[in-house]
Amino acid sequence: MQKRFFYGWAIVTGGFLFTFSYGVFYALTVFFDAIQKEFNWSSTLISSIHSLHLLTFIPAGIVMSWLVEKYNPRLMLGISSLVVGAGISLLSRVHSIEQFYLFYALATIGTGGMWAPPIAIAQRWFIQKRGLALGIITAGVGAGTLVHAPLANLLISSFGWRQAYIIEGGITFLLLAAGALLMVSSPAEKGLKPLGAEAGTSEAHMENQAATWTLGEAAKTLTLNAISLVYFFTVLPMHLLAVHFVPFAMEAGISKASAAAAWGVMGGVGILGRVGMGSLGQKMGWKQALAFCCGMCALISVWLVFTTKLWMLYVFALVYGFFFGGKVPQVMGLLGSCFGTRSLAPLIAYAHSLSLIGGAAGPVLAGFIHDQTGNYHIAIWASVTSWVLAASITYFVVKPPLKLQHIKKHKTGQVA
Repeated sequence: MQKRFFYGWAIVTGGFLFTFSYGVFYALTVFFDAIQKEFNWSSTLISSIHSLHLLTFIPAGIVMSWLVEKYNPRLMLGISSLVVGAGISLLSRVHSIEQFYLFYALATIGTGGMWAPPIAIAQRWFIQKRGLALGIITAGVGAGTLVHAPLANLLISSFGWRQAYIIEGGITFLLLAAGALLMVSSPAEKGLKPLGAEAGTSEAHMENQAATWTLGEAAKTLTLNAISLVYFFTVLPMHLLAVHFVPFAMEAGISKASAAAAWGVMGGVGILGRVGMGSLGQKMGWKQALAFCCGMCALISVWLVFTTKLWMLYVFALVYGFFFGGKVPQVMGLLGSCFGTRSLAPLIAYAHSLSLIGGAAGPVLAGFIHDQTGNYHIAIWASVTSWVLAASITYFVVKPPLKLQHIKKHKTGQVA
């Protein structure tokens, strides 16, 4: 008999706390002006901090995903929480770009457990309502941005940017530690089955027919690499904005506080996009929903080129936030539907790692363009192009052939 409270929702809560905490890294755009004034660093140099973060995240995500799969997830994610909190707090002590790189990289090492592991674990707990679960977990990033951007602005104006980083580090550690305590690797460890595993449901039948690919096997397929390339072209423009959104708005004559609030609104609307499109994506098809969200982000990015008023910035934030948020669970759901949940954490980490190369390039590209031209117009058109490429490549993503799936089942003694 299924208990009234299904523990999978506790997993979702823990995953939400992890992705929510990542919002502290999207707050660099709010710290940008204060750091630049104190050190007189160029836009390119400050942008490189975020790019280093993303490049460090690549090995951190892969290693942490492997550790969480191999050992107790609560222990591994608890250690991750401590490292992130310490790294963020130590940013208050920097006096050179090298120190900033060092402490930001330290915090990043801990973030390896903040994305792929909780998303992968959650998919093992849900067959039915998987889209909703993924939407809620990935909505944490939007909620984190909604809270951390105005919070950082308030802390900086009240205590200075150094003290702000100490407070942010403490908050981040507490949230991550709470999320780690809720993590359980699979329903079997609690004597449960995934939600919707009852015989006869269409979702359960599809799950039983899904392949269970290892990372090594999946990495050889066009499917995984095409999804990773789509992911690459969606992450590049988002991380470009993560660093340059507030400076762009200020150059358009919008106050820093208003720009930070708009950035927060974008993250908040992203919550609705992730939850709403997460549920819709499972019904209409992960691939179709992903292409639609990418296309809408391309269209509204054109609007940003001509934005000169606060109301125009808010229109952009509302539309872009919803559809960027909406595309996130589609990528995760598409990976799970194509490759199963056996090695899903490493698979997500693999695709995410490749995408972060684009994320690392975006901020530096925009910073370099700004230093050379004095504005962000060319950088925004580059974002438009990136979204168009993402939408186009999505149509070439095809599920691995069923024939290969059946061969794999026969080799493991299962009935095809």
